[in-house]
Amino acid sequence: MSSRSSVAALIAALVIAGCAKGPGPRPSEPAEVTVGISVSHPAPWSVISSPLRIEGMADRGWFFEGVCGARLVASDGTPVAEWYVRAQGDTYAAETWLPFAGEIEFEMPEAGYGSLVLTHSSADTGYALREFQMPIRFRMYE
Repeated sequence: MSSRSSVAALIAALVIAGCAKGPGPRPSEPAEVTVGISVSHPAPWSVISSPLRIEGMADRGWFFEGVCGARLVASDGTPVAEWYVRAQGDTYAAETWLPFAGEIEFEMPEAGYGSLVLTHSSADTGYALREFQMPIRFRMYE
């Protein structure tokens, strides 16, 4: 086999290998499983009031020293409140998901809706390593 045909065969093999796709995510898997967190309360688009009780389950990678950041953000991006949720168990011993819970007190913003954002941030830099956002509605008082 000549070097020219060997190069052509090698290029063809690389192109074929590069075009091959491995199995992708199953479409039936909910987004919560992909990010390793599931919020059971409040439900998406719920009308919330203060204090807001937050509950759910997350894999242990969401917690640093047993806590995960939680904040409320108005639809215009204005921060409304920031606090944390606490894991209900030993995050170092757990091999699976852990329940979490927490409460955030806040003053009602002018915006009618916004987001509940849960984050796991780097202890060194403060940058969010993982983030989960869920739409919520604020109860407006007259």
